Amino acid sequence: TLSTHLLFDINPIGGDSNPSKFTQAGNNVFFVATDSVNGTELWKTDGTATGTALVKDINPGTPGSDPNNFCISNGKLFFSALTNTEGTELWMTDGTTQGTQMALNLGDSASIISVEKLLAFNNKLYMVASISGQGSDLFTFDGNVNGNFARIELVPGSNAYPQNVTVANNQLLFVASNMTGTNLY
Repeated sequence: TLSTHLLFDINPIGGDSNPSKFTQAGNNVFFVATDSVNGTELWKTDGTATGTALVKDINPGTPGSDPNNFCISNGKLFFSALTNTEGTELWMTDGTTQGTQMALNLGDSASIISVEKLLAFNNKLYMVASISGQGSDLFTFDGNVNGNFARIELVPGSNAYPQNVTVANNQLLFVASNMTGTNLY
């Protein structure tokens, strides 16, 4: 017979921990959970109680960083996270506290308003995001800390609002809007 047991009590002080957004990377599963001290943050488990831990308190305090949009690229987990000082930015982790860092800081010139999708393809990270001052579009990032980040201008001088980004036959495919309507690219 199959039996179950509590693997690890993430929020022992009380309340639900609401684990979600499970993503496997190597021998670990990364996920988001909430506790009474750190709020909603990034956690990992190897399937054992001793191997289940908070990866990093990205946004200290109970609101947490609300990690989202997990994507594995070149052995690292990329995700969006919110901090009180930087707003929403792109982060990455190798699974250690020290190896969890902001991958891309747009600085004072712009900030990520929202990330709708992250996708790894051809050793690059593609991101559908709304960027202040640039609107909602497709962006590419090389995966290095503060590395090359560029907007893929689908509609010159306008926003394309890309969606349904996927890879097929070694090609990046997505739906976007241009002057003639919404089409497949």
